[in-house]
Amino acid sequence: MAYLLSGVTRSLVGRAVRRGLLGGHPAWRLALVVVGLTRLLRFLGKARSAAVREDLRPGETVVVSHLARPTDATSDEGFTGKAF
Repeated sequence: MAYLLSGVTRSLVGRAVRRGLLGGHPAWRLALVVVGLTRLLRFLGKARSAAVREDLRPGETVVVSHLARPTDATSDEGFTGKAF
């Protein structure tokens, strides 16, 4: 389904460029802006992984810890939402 929507979006962008930017039709220009903003918001909303690069000397160690962010306060028993 996502592939189908991708093709529809690509077709819409092509028509919007031809009819809106090149043809001067304001409704197609608006369609191009809407598709562009949708793509921008989707890009900005993506989760990005964090990467840290450090050089270690002999004898040094690395400790990696992860504190999960609670998504639902009712699912974690005892979680009050307050930092200790």
